[in-house]
Amino acid sequence: MNKVAVVIGASEGIGFACAKSLLEAGNKVCIVSRSREKLDLAVAQLSEVSQEKIISFAADIGEPNSVQEISHFVESNWGDIGILINSNGGPKAGKLLTLSDEDWHKGFDTFAMPVIRAIREFSKNMIKNQWGRIVTIGSIAAKEPIENLDLSNFIRSGFLGLHKSVSRDLAKHNVNVHMVQPGSILTSRTKQRISQRAADLGISYEESEKLSLSKIPKGKIGDPEEVGSLVRFLCSEHSGYLTGTSIYVDGGMSVST
Repeated sequence: MNKVAVVIGASEGIGFACAKSLLEAGNKVCIVSRSREKLDLAVAQLSEVSQEKIISFAADIGEPNSVQEISHFVESNWGDIGILINSNGGPKAGKLLTLSDEDWHKGFDTFAMPVIRAIREFSKNMIKNQWGRIVTIGSIAAKEPIENLDLSNFIRSGFLGLHKSVSRDLAKHNVNVHMVQPGSILTSRTKQRISQRAADLGISYEESEKLSLSKIPKGKIGDPEEVGSLVRFLCSEHSGYLTGTSIYVDGGMSVST
C-alpha cells in the first residue's frame, strides 16, 4: 500500500502485531511507546520485515503535547500520515465504590484523552488528502462489562459512541473509522490476569486458564496476529466502503451477550 502509519502502543502485544501486519502490507510504520528499551527491541524484530520502513518514537501519550510531537517527527521523515492505530493500554482496575475521583480523572486523562487528541490531530491531513484509516483497539467490554474493570468499561463503551460519531463526520472525506474489540488475546496482560486469578483462587495457572477457555466458544485464547490481520484489512483499499464498524475478535464470546 505504501501509506504512512502510526501505531500507538506498539512495542508489544496487539499493537506490535498491528504494526507488523501493516509493515508486511508495504506501509511505512512508526511505532510509539513510552519505553525506549521496548521500542528498540520491537524495531529490531520488525526490521526483519523491512529495515527502511520502520521507525520509532518514545512518548508518554498522556502528555498533551505528545501527539503533536509524534506528528512532527513522522511527517518530517515520511510526509503525511494516512493510517492511525490506537492500541493504548487499559486504565486502573477497580470498582466504582472503591475508585477515587483521582483515579477517574487520571484514567480519563491518560487513556481516553490520548485517543481523542490523536484522532483530532492526525485526521487533519487525512481530510486534506481525502484518504485515511483510523482504527482504535478497544475491548469486548464495550458490549459486556468485565468484572472489576469499571473505569475501563466506562471509557471503552464511550469510545464506541465517539467513533461512530466521528465516522459520520469523516466519511465524506474518505476517512474510515473503526473499532476492533478483542476478547481474550494472548498478551502479557492476559497472562497476568490468569496468574492473578490463580493466586486469588488458590489454583494452578493451568486451572485458571481453563476457566477462561470455558467462556470462549472457540475453546482457545486468540493470538495478537489475528487482530493484526483484521486491522490490516480495515486499513487497506479493500475496505473502502466500510466505516463506523465495531468488530469483535473474541472467539464467539460476544455471541451470547
